[in-house]
Amino acid sequence: MVRAKRVFGIEAMTVVTDRFHLPRALFLARANGIDAVGFSTEPLPSSYSPATEVRELGARTLVFLDVISGRQPRFLGKRETI
Repeated sequence: MVRAKRVFGIEAMTVVTDRFHLPRALFLARANGIDAVGFSTEPLPSSYSPATEVRELGARTLVFLDVISGRQPRFLGKRETI
């Protein structure tokens, strides 16, 4: 989302991703000043759910810490016009 904003100049977007990723993606978009709406895809099969849910909890914790600490990506790339 940082790249979307800084490199590509995205101001608004629609995020389409898995149900478990969507809250994190929208949080990151909004934390970076992007007006975002989201739609989720079909859920993963239940056999994937336990490990996926645990991993997503960790990812949400880390992204929250990144945002409140102001941590920035190591590489963004040069500005591109879309």
